[in-house]
Amino acid sequence: MENRSYGMLVVAGLVALGAIGVAVATTYFAGDTSGLQPVAVVDTAAQPTSGDADNDGVPDWKEVLWGTDPHNPDSDSDGIGDAEEIAAASSKLADTTAAANAYTAPKALPATEALARELYVGYAAASEDGTLTSSEIDGVVSNVLARNSFQPKSAPQYTTSDFTHSDSVSVVTYNAALLTTLQKTGDVHEYELSTFGQVVESGDTSGLTTLAQAGSIYRDVVAALLKISVPNSLATEHLAAVNSLSKLAEATTGLSEWSGDPLEAMNLVNAFALAEDDFASSMKTLYARINNLQ
Repeated sequence: MENRSYGMLVVAGLVALGAIGVAVATTYFAGDTSGLQPVAVVDTAAQPTSGDADNDGVPDWKEVLWGTDPHNPDSDSDGIGDAEEIAAASSKLADTTAAANAYTAPKALPATEALARELYVGYAAASEDGTLTSSEIDGVVSNVLARNSFQPKSAPQYTTSDFTHSDSVSVVTYNAALLTTLQKTGDVHEYELSTFGQVVESGDTSGLTTLAQAGSIYRDVVAALLKISVPNSLATEHLAAVNSLSKLAEATTGLSEWSGDPLEAMNLVNAFALAEDDFASSMKTLYARINNLQ
C-alpha cells in the first residue's frame, strides 16, 4: 500500500469549490413552486451594475440572479410582473445573516447539489442590496461548508481488553507474528486512490468491487492482529495500530460505496487520506517502540 498525503489538498479543494461555486456556477431549484427562488449565480465581475432593459424597475443584474428575463417585465406571463414577484421573494431573504444560516437543502439531495443550493441562497441574500463584499462571500461559504461537513462512517474501535497482552510475551515473538499478519495487506494489489481515480475518470464502476475487497482484506488483518499475543510494553502502540487500520478499512469501504456525486468523492478521498496517514503514523510509532525494546 503506497502512502500519500492528500488530506490537506482535498480540504483546500473543498474550500475552493465553495468559492468557485459562489462566483461562477449556475443551477435551478426544484420541488418548491411557492414563488421565486434565486436560480442563477454569476461572476460578480461580469455582472451588470446598472441598466433595466425592460424598464420594470428591477435592475438587469437582479433579474439574472433571480432567473427572470431582463427583457420581459412579466417573464412567466402570469399577469404578475417580475418586480412584484421578486419583491415578494426577496422579502423572505431580507435578513442576510439569517437567510444564509437558515436554509438547509433537503437531505435526500446529492451532496454537491445540496451544497450548491445552500451557496446560492446565501449568495442571493448577500447580494440583495446590489453589492457583494469579499467578507460576505467568506461568511456564506463558511456557513454552508460548516453545515455540510462530511462525517465518515464510524469504524469499530477496540481496547486492550480485546487482545491478549502479557509480560511473558517476548518482543521478538510478537514482532515475527506482527510481520506475518501485516503481510496479508499485500493482497491489496493496487493503491486505493488510484483505483478510485480510475472509477471517477472512466465511469467504470468495476473498480468499486476491488475497493470493497480491499476493505474486507483490511478488516481481516484487524481481526488477525487482535489474535496476536502482545507484550505489555507494546500494548498501547499495538492498540493504536489496530484502531487506525480499522479506520482505514472503513474508509476504503466508503470509497467502494461511492454514489457518483462529485462532492461526496472529495469527502471520501479526504477521509481515506486521513485514515491512511493515521495508520502510517501509528505503524511508525509501533516499530520505533519495537526497535527500542529489542
